[in-house]
Amino acid sequence: RFRGDWRAALRDRSAVLSAATAVLCLSAAVAAASKAAAFLILASLSLLLLLNARDVARRTIAAAVVALVWGASSVLVWLTPLAARFQYVLDVSGAGLKSVDRIIMWRAGLRMLRDFPFCGVGFGAFRDVYPRYLPFGESGVTNQIHNDYLEMLLDGGIVAGVLVAWLAWGYWAKAMSSVGQREDAHLRPAFIGLLLGLASLSLHAAVDFNHQIPANALLFVTAAALALREPARPPRGG
Repeated sequence: RFRGDWRAALRDRSAVLSAATAVLCLSAAVAAASKAAAFLILASLSLLLLLNARDVARRTIAAAVVALVWGASSVLVWLTPLAARFQYVLDVSGAGLKSVDRIIMWRAGLRMLRDFPFCGVGFGAFRDVYPRYLPFGESGVTNQIHNDYLEMLLDGGIVAGVLVAWLAWGYWAKAMSSVGQREDAHLRPAFIGLLLGLASLSLHAAVDFNHQIPANALLFVTAAALALREPARPPRGG
């Protein structure tokens, strides 16, 4: 928070809890060896700091903090043994799917989409049909295509794509229109944080299968509901 001095912010339990939660999420992304998640969380936190700085002095401080954090992160990743350790965790955990692997999978998915463009192959049939479109030697067990949007098109075709796009457009239009209409200014940082979190999860779903993991899906739905929550209104006098 940028209202008041830093000592006041440290005495604010909600501010301390929010900061601790952010650190925990970033640590979890690093521990899970998810490069995209770590990058998106760090980018969201940076934007949150900058967007909630209300004057020039605080924006300058926020920009300096953001630059320092990104610089330190770059040094840790590229100029220390941490990069090798990170790659080791990827290799051991089996989570180190390379970009070229994703490209192979996505190209196979596009070939499959050309055969089932309108209604897809049906939800739940992806893992049975998709391996037939993989190149020879790549037809291992594939339960996800590491792109939730492409997989949704493969499952439900253009029909499902149009419905999901309509739903997403309606949600984000309502969420963004309510940014400047909220009267509870003290909750503005939390509201912006929710929207940044939703945007990060949505972007990450383009290179992974976040929305197919129950815990991640529950987090997404909860954050989406909280972002549209109407502020509490005082009771009417009787």
